Amino acid sequence: GAYQRQRRSDLAVPLYERAIELAGPALPMPSDTHVGLVYAYIDTARFEEGEQLLQQLEAATPPYLRRSPTAGQANPQYGEVRHLRARIQLYTDHPAQAQRSFEALTAMAPLNPGFGVGRAETAQAREHPQAALEQIEGLRTDHPDDPEVDAAYARALIGAGHLKEGRARALALADTAPTSQ
Repeated sequence: GAYQRQRRSDLAVPLYERAIELAGPALPMPSDTHVGLVYAYIDTARFEEGEQLLQQLEAATPPYLRRSPTAGQANPQYGEVRHLRARIQLYTDHPAQAQRSFEALTAMAPLNPGFGVGRAETAQAREHPQAALEQIEGLRTDHPDDPEVDAAYARALIGAGHLKEGRARALALADTAPTSQ
C-alpha cells in the first residue's frame, strides 16, 4: 500500500501477490490485500489480471451473509466489491458503465459518501461538470466533515471552472487531510 501511495504500483504488485500466496486460504476474500492488488494491476496496465481478480472477488462475495443471526442480512462487503467494480469501470475509461454502476449503488445506499463521490466523478468524466458540482454540494450537506467529499468538492469546483476556489480548497485540504487528494 505504501508503494501505491508513492505511485509505485510496479513495486506493489509482486508484494501483494506474494502476500496472497503466503497467506493462502487463511486470507479472507475479499480483503484489503486483494483490493490493493486489483488497483495495482490497473495502475500497471495489467488489465486482464485485474479483471480476473475482480471477478474472483465478485464470485466470492454474496449479497447476503451466509452465517448470520438474522436470515437475509446484507453483506457489507458486497457493496464494497460493487463499488470497486464501478471505480475500475471509471478508471479504465468506461464512464457509461460506471454511471450505471454508481446509480445502482447510490440507489442501494443513498447516504454512502463513497458511492456519491463516485457518481459525481462519473458525471465529471462524462463532461457534465455542473451536475458533478451539484451532486458533491448535496453530499457536503450530509457529510460536512468527510475529507473524501471535500477533496471531490475541490476537484468538482475546478472541473466546473471555479479555479480559484477549487485551488484554495485543495490547498487547505492538503494541510488538514493530505492523503485525501
